[in-house]
Formats: sequence, structure tokens, C-alpha cells
Amino acid sequence: MKNYEEVAQDVFRRRDEYDRIMTKRKKAVKKAIVTFSCFCVVAVGGIAAWQNGLLSYDGTKMESAPAGNSDSLEGSLLMGSEDYIIVNELESVIDEDSKVASEVQDQDFVEMTREELIAYFGINVFPEVPLDVVEHGSRYGVYKMEQGTGEIYWDCQRICYDNEDRSRSIDMEFRKGDIPLTDMIFYYSTEEKSLINGTEVMIGQYGDSSFEVEMIYNNVGFRIHFRGLSQEEVIAVIDSILQEA
Repeated sequence: MKNYEEVAQDVFRRRDEYDRIMTKRKKAVKKAIVTFSCFCVVAVGGIAAWQNGLLSYDGTKMESAPAGNSDSLEGSLLMGSEDYIIVNELESVIDEDSKVASEVQDQDFVEMTREELIAYFGINVFPEVPLDVVEHGSRYGVYKMEQGTGEIYWDCQRICYDNEDRSRSIDMEFRKGDIPLTDMIFYYSTEEKSLINGTEVMIGQYGDSSFEVEMIYNNVGFRIHFRGLSQEEVIAVIDSILQEA
């Protein structure tokens, strides 16, 4: 079994190779871009309302029009004036012959409570999720040298949520310092990023309802896979993590 350093070198090599390919032929497309600018919204909206007779002389406010584009997230979240959303269309690039493995020993595992995990990472790593998806099978903790008494050598966590029939799920991995290692290509360095609460977030989509998210927040790297959730729900989950300091 490969040790951590060998795994890291192998994954980084494959990531660099992919980066070179993507530089030559990038196929990702912007699926949705939502830019929030208070000044522009007020100015353009006010002019349009005035021209169409929807804003009277005494400043009476017009009613909001219903949202027409299902890809648009405008109005669905209270985001900062500088925030914007970009959803990249991704191709599946899983390398079935090269799985990431880590050489950890059960006797090195030190179990943590939710509160201890939050204290270790310095942020609330437990997002707000839709009511129908429930956390299950989670085991919190880190691996330490010398049978759990020495230095931490592995702190990657995995937390999973799903509904009763598993048609909707959230699979979240995170660790200190960088995005967790994976048997998939890293997208964070190649795809366009959204800006949510001042943090750059890579959001990618496979098909109609599968999303991949990569981000680094307060020195904690996240990779989150969503299945069966709407785009608005995905953004809301991300936003709930980035609200916590």
C-alpha cells in the first residue's frame, strides 16, 4: 500500500498532466453567471421601471417579476454585492486504474466529538442541509503517530448525507491545508470559480443533477459531491459553510 507522500506525488503528477491538457483544449462552459451589484441593479432597474411606467413620481415600488430562468440564482440567496456564481460543465475523468489509498493504522485513530472536530478545524464544518437528507455513518477523528499519542499524520474527514431512497445525497470530504486527495482530477486549478462570501469556489456540474464543489476556506480544503439536489440547494449548502468563521 502506498504511503501518504507516494499517494500525493502520484495524484499531483496526474493533476499537472491534466492541467497541461486542459490548457490546450478547455471544454468547460459557463452554465450560469449571477453577478450581484447593488449600484447596477438599482440604476438599471430604476431606469427600466421609469421607462415602462412602473415607477410613479412619488417613488412607489413596482412588484417583483417572477423568475423566468431556472438556472438563475438571483434572489434565491442573500449574497454579497461582489459575489457571483459560475457553474462549469465537467467531463467525467475518473481513472479506474489508479485509486487513492492511504496507509493508516486503526490503532492510530483518535476519535473526536462534533465539538472537538469544529475546534480542530477552526470553523463549523457541518453545513445546513435540506431537511430530507440526514447524516449517517460518520466517524470523526484523526490519525496520530505512535498509536494515537504522537503527531497527527492524517486528518481527512468524510461526512455523508442522504435521503431515504438515496436519490439525494451529499458526500463531503475535507482536511487542513489543501483540498483532499482523490482518484479524480483536481478541478480547482483549471476551472472558473464562483465567489461566495469572498471565497473562491469551483462549482462543476455533471448531467442534470450532479455537482462537484472544491474550495479552500480558512485553511480547510473541501471537496463535496452533490447528487439529486437543485443548483439553489447546492449554493445554499456552500453558503452555510462559508457563513461560519
